[in-house]
Amino acid sequence: MRQNPVFLFCMLMIAVYALVGCKKDPESNQFVLKMWNIQMKGANVVPATPGNGASAYALLYLRDDYQLYYDIYFDSLPGGIAPEGVDIRIGGPVQNNNTALLTLTGNFNGKKMSGNMPMPKLIADSLIKSAAYMQIVSKANPGGIVRGQLDKKIILSLDVNMDGSQVVPTANNTSTAKFSLRMTDDNIAWYAIDVKNLPAGDVLKEAHIHTPTGVTLLKLCSGAADYGVQMNMTITGEPLRALRSDPLYVDVHSTLFPNGLVRGLVR
Repeated sequence: MRQNPVFLFCMLMIAVYALVGCKKDPESNQFVLKMWNIQMKGANVVPATPGNGASAYALLYLRDDYQLYYDIYFDSLPGGIAPEGVDIRIGGPVQNNNTALLTLTGNFNGKKMSGNMPMPKLIADSLIKSAAYMQIVSKANPGGIVRGQLDKKIILSLDVNMDGSQVVPTANNTSTAKFSLRMTDDNIAWYAIDVKNLPAGDVLKEAHIHTPTGVTLLKLCSGAADYGVQMNMTITGEPLRALRSDPLYVDVHSTLFPNGLVRGLVR
């Protein structure tokens, strides 16, 4: 399969900088403090829009005079979508931060955007030390066309809608839930379960991922404090293989619905 030239350029640049460390910018007297090669996908937006096959790459480098240079390229962009804004926000793979740490200046020329801008040292320090993500938005997609982590590469994205009608037997309640999981290339699963319309007096208990026969593959939550926040665990071996390819379901239990408050199919 033919690789796009921007992606190949990004890979080459990373290889060069890995060999030489803090490299002097050949066009100036400045040194490069940090480089980021970011792979962004529509599937990484939280929550993802079904069928969003958008994909983009970004190469950023920060010089020691705190000038940030960037090249961004969409290798897949659905028709009718015009990217308009690019920003960087502090947060993990399933966190949504309402405040941008930095908004890149410039405009897209079709599928491409390049430019440079000053980056205050305080912001640069936060970006180097903290988990952060980049997202590209449009008027039609204010929550993001594509998204990617600066500090990690996402290799698997799952979003599951859950309700009581999918529990077996049906759980008669109006609760709904969203399960979002993003697996990074260091075998860490980052996930969150947000439950809405919990019945009065009910308390959230455990949540699991199960095989079709009901065997527990992974325990996700232990109690109420584990819901609505980013959680993580390391997954390897058979659970990882099953998570990536097998038919599975996820469910949430509560005190009033010990057999399942809500449930949804992973695949």
